[in-house]
Amino acid sequence: MLGFLLAAATAAVLYALTAFYPPQSEDWIHLEILCRQQSWLAAFDLPVSHSRPVWFVSLWVLLPEGFDHPERIRAVLFGMHAVIAWLVGVLARALGASPRRALLTVALFLCFPTVKGLAWLLAISTPEHVMLMLVALIVTVAHARRPRAATGVALLVAQVLAVGSHSAAAFLPFCVAVMAAAVSPRGWRVLLDPWLIAEAVVGSGLVLLIASLPATERYHTLRSLAAIGANGARALLSLLPETLRAPAIEGLRGAHGAFGSAFGFALCAATAAAMAWVLWRADRVVRALLLIALIDLVPPVLTAGFVIRYAYFPAAVVAVALLLRARPTPRWIVPLALLAAGWIYDTAVDVAEIRAGGDIGIAVVESARRIREEVGPTTQVVLVDPPGEVGAERDVPVFNWGLQKALTRLGVAGPWRIVRTRGYMTNTDVELLPADAVEELASRGQDVRRWDPSVRRFVRLDAK
Repeated sequence: MLGFLLAAATAAVLYALTAFYPPQSEDWIHLEILCRQQSWLAAFDLPVSHSRPVWFVSLWVLLPEGFDHPERIRAVLFGMHAVIAWLVGVLARALGASPRRALLTVALFLCFPTVKGLAWLLAISTPEHVMLMLVALIVTVAHARRPRAATGVALLVAQVLAVGSHSAAAFLPFCVAVMAAAVSPRGWRVLLDPWLIAEAVVGSGLVLLIASLPATERYHTLRSLAAIGANGARALLSLLPETLRAPAIEGLRGAHGAFGSAFGFALCAATAAAMAWVLWRADRVVRALLLIALIDLVPPVLTAGFVIRYAYFPAAVVAVALLLRARPTPRWIVPLALLAAGWIYDTAVDVAEIRAGGDIGIAVVESARRIREEVGPTTQVVLVDPPGEVGAERDVPVFNWGLQKALTRLGVAGPWRIVRTRGYMTNTDVELLPADAVEELASRGQDVRRWDPSVRRFVRLDAK
């Protein structure tokens, strides 16, 4: 109970600080798509629901509040975060932790910076599938120790719903197998259990179904080797505080010269060595938890491109691993305290970045509204370089997607042409034009307005 109260209080604070902003970026596009559906049954048109029917149904049910009251959708996300933190404590208890140690596990996990994913409406699939995967692990522990139909059915249901929430849960059968073998007195022989075999078959079938879908711009396929390497470095460092992670990643990209590269490689090597040492020295339960964290990092590394949001589930199981066998000595307490402090600082920075991104999004729309009042409803205006994403890691979306939809829905209709002169960190629906082509538009008498971040509004680009 104390763990849940702590989780609920933390989630409530984060919610109050970040929930009351308009939808972000892709939210505008996908909420519009949902508006056009006649029934929740459209969730099973997998190209429409991006192979996530549970995600689709969740948003479809909440849609009446989505555009006018996005904070009501966010209330569900932050509520699930509180449940997830509580489940972290339940998993720790199931694996033998004392009530006090389970509470410390919950507290450590709550320090991890998750708020960027929780504030993004479309990312409801992230806490959904993480919650269901934790349920699956808890059920696995119970089933591996005493197999029975009730836990077997629960495991199958959790598998189907988790993958229906997010395709990242496709690797759940591997996680279940590792956990079952670690806690069962039978070891790996427990995998011959009929319910575990059924769960693996169902999970594999869902993976094949998802893989058979035609690729679209929003459906992630295998990345190039270079991208996989970069994603792997980000994933390897994902649980480190951003004050270490960000300069290391920048160094690997060539920033700060030879020193930056050396720092990036050294931190990656040290992290990999520490992970290998723990895997070698740990007991089989802790080893299983760390392997599960690594397994979960594989899909985004290979396909989606890695951002900190994808480390949500690994952070949960690593928190359990760290506190399950920690001893009350400075050798354990000091590193854990430093990790928690680094995560708390990251959370504070993330809250500030979300609020800044929300304020910028509001400023973009209000600037466009003033322009439309100035030029009238029929004049075409070219909006140049609207802010796509903000934050130190460029992972808070503003309008890399959805600006046209947002302007229309917010009553700022009219002929807009939205272009950018530089690349965004993400893919986008904004037209790319060279800077000289934009200047040529102005020279032809087009009304061209460029976003000026110093004054937070679009300013006229005069013809040369």
